[in-house]
Amino acid sequence: MKFMKQHITRAYNTFDINAGRGTITKNSSKERLRDEINYYKAITKTSNAVHFPRLVSSDFSSDTYHLELEYYAYDNLGDYMVYGEYDSAFWESTAQTLQNVLKIFSDDTTSTDFSPHAEAMYVAKTEHYYEDLLSNNKFAAIAKHPTLTIGGKRCANFNSIWPAIKDKIRATLLPVTQGTVVHGDMCFSNILCGVNQKTNTSILKFVDPRGNFGVDGIYGDPLYDYAKLVHSYRGGYEYIIYDQFEIRENSELTHFDLEFSNDNKDKIAEVLSCFDDDRANLIEGLIYIGMCSRHYDSVDRQTAMYTTGIKLLNEVLEA
Repeated sequence: MKFMKQHITRAYNTFDINAGRGTITKNSSKERLRDEINYYKAITKTSNAVHFPRLVSSDFSSDTYHLELEYYAYDNLGDYMVYGEYDSAFWESTAQTLQNVLKIFSDDTTSTDFSPHAEAMYVAKTEHYYEDLLSNNKFAAIAKHPTLTIGGKRCANFNSIWPAIKDKIRATLLPVTQGTVVHGDMCFSNILCGVNQKTNTSILKFVDPRGNFGVDGIYGDPLYDYAKLVHSYRGGYEYIIYDQFEIRENSELTHFDLEFSNDNKDKIAEVLSCFDDDRANLIEGLIYIGMCSRHYDSVDRQTAMYTTGIKLLNEVLEA
């Protein structure tokens, strides 16, 4: 199945598909690609390499980083969710495959204490990107309101809720005394999916790994991968980045309503409920707040992300 869709790429990345070699090449001047290259080099030395495209070549000896990978002409899970017709058997197979992969990841551990890195990710990074967001006049205006109404629900705004959220982070997410193999950005759009026609089972390949969870490498807090999955099917991340949503707001910027193009994500959330975890839900809310300032190319996307994050953090405290 191939979907007619909008391809989303970061402005700092360029891609080239070589049909003759069966490879895809990514080039960037940003260190994020260096981290990704190091991840592929490290994962290649482990049995987990089978879950990723094969590393063909890489280079970061110049100002531009270069990564060439085996190319899979698969759609990603975000495409299936946003543009596909819901198929319960497909998503049940996918859920089982994801569970199997995450179990394999969790069996590969390191004794590194990730507590300081996790606190930096969940607290300092969230605060940093929130402050960045306030350079936008719209969000500076929104920040002045102690409460917002989101989807008909009254929610405490960021400055009102953040002290309690920090306490919740330190009480439930820390310490992280043992890391496991993590992908680090396991959203649906980074999971390529083919289907074995004989067994009707999902074949998954993971792309665009983070490569750094405070320190370079393949290890980190396993809850972060769960949170990234949840932020796709519960928060609707791919609907937002594919512009398959509508955000409505009043002139005072106190009332917001977010609507998606279909209800596939709600059906998928029922099938993938095995990944639901109160701690992962907390990280999901932090992810949405933290990503807003980096999506400066669309204020509507930023608004959808921000209001989603605020709603999620309020739900965490109410749970």
